[in-house]
This record gives sequence, structure tokens and C-alpha cells, in this order.
Amino acid sequence: MLPEYFGFLTGVATQSYPTSSLITRRTLGWEPAQPRLLADLDNGHYFPDVSSTAHGDDVATLEKFVGGSEAGLAMVDESAVWSEAESLPWGGEWRGPDGFARLTQEIDLLAELTVREHEIVRAGDVLELRLDAVFTSRRSGRRLPMKVVEHYRVHDGRIYGADAFYKDTHAVNDLVKNG
Repeated sequence: MLPEYFGFLTGVATQSYPTSSLITRRTLGWEPAQPRLLADLDNGHYFPDVSSTAHGDDVATLEKFVGGSEAGLAMVDESAVWSEAESLPWGGEWRGPDGFARLTQEIDLLAELTVREHEIVRAGDVLELRLDAVFTSRRSGRRLPMKVVEHYRVHDGRIYGADAFYKDTHAVNDLVKNG
């Protein structure tokens, strides 16, 4: 950060203040018995275990949802939000199960979306759905291969929405507008 960011506190914020526990240890007779900070963080108990059953269940939930079964829409929470790029004809936020159904109808009016392959990867607090997809124009039949990544929020068998990222939104727009 630039020093100007801190205003009148610049002098305090830009100084180095080395510390030591030596005085505390001598005064109180204290000797640390626990691991040092970095060693403690390496133990892993501060962070969720990505191999836990809950995470596996979340992946199974998303896998079932992606499979397109009738039960899939029932897994969508009423508070779920899907976010699509504003520049797309179906851009914006779509809420709840009905919103997701309307979103897929909007896409389907303009282009057939076929998923050739998909992969689900845990990415922190979200499940990343990586799609190798093809958009086919309803107007001309022209095909557009496209990589799409969606970050899903899934917990305890419920889907709380996703943010979609297209490799090339300009190409998608050209396909649906010009055929």
C-alpha cells in the first residue's frame, strides 16, 4: 500500500516493530510448550478436511444435480442465486428453483447447450464444475465449443446457487444474436 493511504498514521504503519517473548518468559517463568505458529498451522486442524464425508456428500449432490434428474430441481434451495454475466442475453441473477428453471429455458430458447464432459473439483468453500460444452445456435445450427466454469455453493444435500464463468462471452453473444 502507498504510505498516503494511512494519512497521519503513516509513521506508525510503516515502521518495523520487532517483538520477543523473552521479557514475558523471564518475568512470569513461562516456557511455551505448544508448537510454534507455522508448525501448528501445518497440523491442519484449523482448516476443514477436504476429504470429509460432508464434502463427499456435497460432490454427490452436485453430481446428481448435473445428471439432470427430476429430483435435481428439488435439491435447489429457495434462497439459491445463480449469477450469469450481465453481457449475456440471459445475464443477471436468477433466484430459487423457479429462477433456475427460467434461466435454463432462456438459454434453451437461443441455443442448445450440450455438455460433452464435466469435472467437479473442490475449490475452497465452493465446488467448481468444469464443463466442456457446445452451444448450438437455434437459428443457424452453428456450433460453438466453449469451456464454462461454475462455482456452486452446496451444503448438506442442498444447492444454494452458482456463479458462471464463460471462456468467451463475446463468442456466445455472437452465436445467439447472429446465428
